[in-house]
Amino acid sequence: MSGVNVQSPSEKGATFEVISLDLIDKPQNAMRSNLTPESVADLVISIRQWGIIEPLVVQRKDLRFEIVAGHRRFVAATILGMVQVPCYIISVSEEEAEFVKIHENLYRAEISPSDQAEHFSTLIKHHKLTPVKIAKLIGKSESFVSDRLQILSYPDPLRQALDARTIKFSVAREFYRIKDLDKLKELLGYATKNEVA
Repeated sequence: MSGVNVQSPSEKGATFEVISLDLIDKPQNAMRSNLTPESVADLVISIRQWGIIEPLVVQRKDLRFEIVAGHRRFVAATILGMVQVPCYIISVSEEEAEFVKIHENLYRAEISPSDQAEHFSTLIKHHKLTPVKIAKLIGKSESFVSDRLQILSYPDPLRQALDARTIKFSVAREFYRIKDLDKLKELLGYATKNEVA
């Protein structure tokens, strides 16, 4: 398989169009698992005041459009009752679409480590990519990808604490070595109370 060169919409020869919101569908493999009205409240305020500054990125699906990037903006626009939204329309393979999602979301603070891990896992299962290939394509180390994938085997209390950002990733990796669940819960309680960095 050849490498995927993730480009900006303009570099991909995208066309700009204002599209009716009711013609746009959510991404099939959304990278964010926790989108709620509360989670986009800040964006709703911003869009109400300034409008959608950064267009959504979509691709055609028959007579409709599927979001490639901009899921939060879509949810916020829906809450605001917007009729139309600005979009870049691109034509990409399914694999390229997945990597656009990663580059759109990877460095944004609100993406949970678990969501990153689940998305990497999807790339491995459905696109037959290795952690090494994913690391090269996103410009990260192999250990970065492997560490995120390991989150999927974390016990629930540890994973929840990490996603809630009550502990840092470096702490979570150390706590993962503790196999006694009661001891782990005790340490998580201490770390949360004392804001262990």
